[in-house]
Amino acid sequence: MTETENPVPDFAVPVPRAGSAEVPVDATVVDNAVLTPFKVFYPGNPEHFRGAIYTDDGNLVSQSQRGFGPGQTQFVPDDPERLPNFGSEPRHLDGSWFYGGHWMNHFGHFIIEALPAIGLHRPGYAGLLFHRFIWNGEPSSWQRELLRLAGWDPSTPISIVGGEPGPQVTVERVSIERRPVVLGLVASKRAVEIWQEVARRASAEATAEIGHHPKVYFSRTHLNHDNRFTRNDRVLEDRMAERGFHVVHPQELPVAHQLALAANAEVIAGIAGSNLLLSAFAPAGTRIIEIGNRRNPVQGQHMQRALSAATGHLHVFLPYAGGRSARNVVPTLEAVDTLLKGK
Repeated sequence: MTETENPVPDFAVPVPRAGSAEVPVDATVVDNAVLTPFKVFYPGNPEHFRGAIYTDDGNLVSQSQRGFGPGQTQFVPDDPERLPNFGSEPRHLDGSWFYGGHWMNHFGHFIIEALPAIGLHRPGYAGLLFHRFIWNGEPSSWQRELLRLAGWDPSTPISIVGGEPGPQVTVERVSIERRPVVLGLVASKRAVEIWQEVARRASAEATAEIGHHPKVYFSRTHLNHDNRFTRNDRVLEDRMAERGFHVVHPQELPVAHQLALAANAEVIAGIAGSNLLLSAFAPAGTRIIEIGNRRNPVQGQHMQRALSAATGHLHVFLPYAGGRSARNVVPTLEAVDTLLKGK
C-alpha cells in the first residue's frame, strides 16, 4: 500500500455534526405525574415508540422524551401531546423520584445514554425512575456497579415502567432533565463531566491492580453471537498485541477495571461497536483507532465520532478490508503502523 494509492488518515478531533448544539438542562419538577407504558409501533416509518411523562392535567412533558437527530427514523419518540386514556388502574409511587430516561439493558447504550441521564448521585430522592426500552430485563450487577461509581448507593430503589399491556404509573413527584446525549448526534459537556468523574473514581480504585497500559485494544472476539465478527478478527488482535497493545475482553473484567484501562490509556483501539465506547471514560487527547467491520465497513459509528468530538479525542477510522466472512488484516495493520510511527 502506498500513500498515493490509499493514504492513511491521521488522528484528529472530529468536527461535530450539523445541528449538534449543546443540550440544555431544562430541569423541571412535576407533581402527581403520570407515566404511560412503553410501546413500539410502526406508523409508516420504522420503530417509532411511546412512553413519556405527563402532568396531572394531561400535558406532555417534552423533557421526558428521548432525543433524536435529523433524518433518524428508528426509535423516534411519537407521544401524543395530550395524555391518552388506557382505562386501567394506575400503579402509584410515593415520594420524590428522579427520572433517568430509558433503562438500557445493553452495555454501550447504558454507558452512552442511561448513565449520563442519571448523572452523579443526587440526595433527597426515594429512587430512580425509568421507562423500559427494547431490551427488557431487571437491573444487573454491572449496571449497579456503574451507578455505584457515579456515587449512588447500590441499594437505591429502581422502578422501571414496563410496556403494554400494563397500567399507567402515577408518581407523587418526579424530577426530569433533558437528556445530555442525543444518540449519534451529540454528547454534551454535562455527559463528558459525568464520564470523567466516574472514570476518576474507577481509576482510584483499580489502577494499582491492573497496572499501566499505554496502548489498549478492546476486543469483541469472546462475545457470543457477535453480528460484527468475521474470520481473522482474532488474528488482528494477536497482531495488535505484537505491536504492544494490551488486549482486553471487557465483559470478563470488573467494571472498574474496564473504566480504569480506558482512563489511563494513551491509545485505544478496537473494532467498531459498544466495546470501543468505553473510550467515553478516556481523557481529552487520547488517540482512538476505530476499525471497520462488516456492519460499518467504510464509515465509523456516528456515536463514536460524536463522543470523540465532545471529549476531544484524537480519532481515526480505518475501513474494513476483506470479504463478507473474512477480514484482510494486512491493510489495517499497515495503517496502524503508519499512525503510530514515531508516536
